[in-house]
Amino acid sequence: MNKKLIAGILSLSLILSSAFSAFAEDATPIAYAGNDNSDKSTSTIAVQIGNYAATVDSMLVSIDPDNRKVVPYIKNNRTYIPLKFIGENLGAQVSWDSKKREAIIQKDNTKVVIPVNKSYYYINSVKHNLDAPAEIYQNRTFVPMRFVAEALNMAVYWDKDAKMAVIAPKDRQWTGVNSIEEDLIVQYLILVYPFLKDHSVD
Repeated sequence: MNKKLIAGILSLSLILSSAFSAFAEDATPIAYAGNDNSDKSTSTIAVQIGNYAATVDSMLVSIDPDNRKVVPYIKNNRTYIPLKFIGENLGAQVSWDSKKREAIIQKDNTKVVIPVNKSYYYINSVKHNLDAPAEIYQNRTFVPMRFVAEALNMAVYWDKDAKMAVIAPKDRQWTGVNSIEEDLIVQYLILVYPFLKDHSVD
């Protein structure tokens, strides 16, 4: 996305942020999209580095309603995201084995087991290498976003200027260059920018 366009979006968002901040100080003015029974096999999720707000099918949601410090971050050139958030919003069941320190994702006939701080994972009991291990941060299990999305048959689009990622079904994979997608990215940034921790996109 063009950096001048990003700058214009952020300027507008700064104006809007004052209106949002009155709500943000006292309550979470956004919903939590996890833990419902709807079919999310075709969900489109958009997240931004350092932002506790996200969108799920254009609905503004909180990544973690109990802790605003739970935000996506980059480590070793990988985007990390809370497993519970991405898993549940892609229609999977997410659980935690405290004895083995393993996170488990189950969707349809696919079962993904992810040991914390290990360089491997399992899909339906078959072991695979993982170059960016899952880890615990803010008492939450964080995982490399692309690996989980692709394990659940989704595709990931990355916008480096906005530091945002879009997770979408493979049959309507984003490219970020057509006018409809650019418009949706603009709408997303205006919507979530007031909730960015430091209100800056380099």
